[in-house]
Amino acid sequence: HTTYEAEAVGVILGLHLLAKEAHLDETVIAVDNTSVIKACNRTRARPGQYLLNEIHRLSSRLQQKHGREVGNYALTIQWTPGHEGIAGNESADAAAKMAALGPAATSPRRALPAILRKELPQSKSALRRAHTDSLKAKWTRIWRNALVQLRIGHAPLNQHLHRINCADTARCESCHAPSETVRHFLLHC
Repeated sequence: HTTYEAEAVGVILGLHLLAKEAHLDETVIAVDNTSVIKACNRTRARPGQYLLNEIHRLSSRLQQKHGREVGNYALTIQWTPGHEGIAGNESADAAAKMAALGPAATSPRRALPAILRKELPQSKSALRRAHTDSLKAKWTRIWRNALVQLRIGHAPLNQHLHRINCADTARCESCHAPSETVRHFLLHC
């Protein structure tokens, strides 16, 4: 998962904490990721941005709840310079370092809000990498190379060898067809 996703989840968790408060008038959520802040300021949702949709939904709910009570509720998501002496940020960094160094422990899934219990979709590049890795696990390097050569038409068959002046003729030596192509080799000969 990305830093962007982690920051967005942090905003969602902050909004869930604010939802438990009885009275709010002005609230500031500090984030050190400008991309999340810019995305939160967009009024129109884009496809695949379910974390931002949840941020908008929760902030609207807070506005409805506290805007009626106080009359001028304001929620601000502002930039905080990362790692620059801000007490909350410093303690969060220290807690993150302790968690990284300590034994692996996670929150129980049922303790998390429903939106955070959902599986995050994998990126296209991660799916491609997983597919490539699974193919590599199934085939030896020699078989993979042979498959690639057949797919691109550069297999050591007479048609290709004749084209690069390594064979006198493109003719198939097994059945004497006029051209030993990949298609001929795999399907006819």
